[in-house]
Amino acid sequence: MFNLSISGLKYRLAHMFGVRGLPDFPAVLKAAHRGNTIALYYGGIMFSTGRGGVMRDEVEASQWWKKSAELGNADAQNDLGLMYFNGRAVIDNPLQIASWCRKAASLGIADAQVYLGDLFDLGRGIKQDFERAAYWYRRAAHQGHAEGQMKLAALYHAGRGVKHNISKAEYWYKKASHKRPVTVPYRPIMGSHPPLSRNLEQSYFWWHKAAKRGQDNALFNLGICYSLGLGTAVNLAEAAVWFRKAATQGNAEAQINLAQLYCQGQGVNQDFPLAINWLSRAASTGHAKALFHLGTQFFSGEGVAENFVIAYAYFSLAFARGDEVAQQLRDKMRKLLTPQQIDQAQKITSNWKPGMPLPGL
Repeated sequence: MFNLSISGLKYRLAHMFGVRGLPDFPAVLKAAHRGNTIALYYGGIMFSTGRGGVMRDEVEASQWWKKSAELGNADAQNDLGLMYFNGRAVIDNPLQIASWCRKAASLGIADAQVYLGDLFDLGRGIKQDFERAAYWYRRAAHQGHAEGQMKLAALYHAGRGVKHNISKAEYWYKKASHKRPVTVPYRPIMGSHPPLSRNLEQSYFWWHKAAKRGQDNALFNLGICYSLGLGTAVNLAEAAVWFRKAATQGNAEAQINLAQLYCQGQGVNQDFPLAINWLSRAASTGHAKALFHLGTQFFSGEGVAENFVIAYAYFSLAFARGDEVAQQLRDKMRKLLTPQQIDQAQKITSNWKPGMPLPGL
């Protein structure tokens, strides 16, 4: 359900720097010296990912983002807040991070699933368990998380935690290689970089700065912190406020989380029509998680009329977009439907595309 958000890189960078494709480091450095906040932001991405001809250096990345953030770049403010939040806290307090990761990973957060896989893989804060590491990497991999796919492939290649299987290793390596090179802060395996300290006060400071500028990921991240009690007491009413602000700007994850609060009556009055409204906004874009949750609503008949055929169709659409749990529920539903009903659901899924009216609504 919950997942911290990072800012995306706009392709307009290339045009702003006057180069074809994405800018290289000399172009970024030249623009950064002139105080260009986007150049400073992208320079941070380069150092964070080790791309563009520079060595990966989290400390250097934080300095670039801080300069950009101080000049008012909302994306840098959000990502700097995320860096302070992630920091090197796994070293500082591995038991606490393991606890947070378990909670977030169980809610389907791909980043947390990879983190938890790392903890099991390295035995940090919890007993080393390669099979559990493979389990969490697999959960993230099936959601399309490139890092989870790479790490799962590595386990198959080494036969660690899973049966040695070169075919599966190649499959997941290929899956990950089809992703575009990441342009967001890379989360390194613990101990591979100079230590940075977790600083939740700084996270809140920069996210509030970005939120004032309407940066939807920062708005969403604040909602996450209040919903999970990260650095503050759990306050679902406050979480709903921040989710709503981000959702209104079209942030799909915020729309889904706000919908779930309305479904559960947590932090807001229970309101299924409003929940369906927010889920529909996210699902109309083809968002797998939103499609999955709409499937559960049609299955349970909450907010909509119970309809197993439509529920099956939504689970199929979500699975086609990488949601592994949706596949499991869809397969279990086969026992509840006739062959004719399954055929009807398949026709719905084959005809639907993002932007079209949603099935059953």
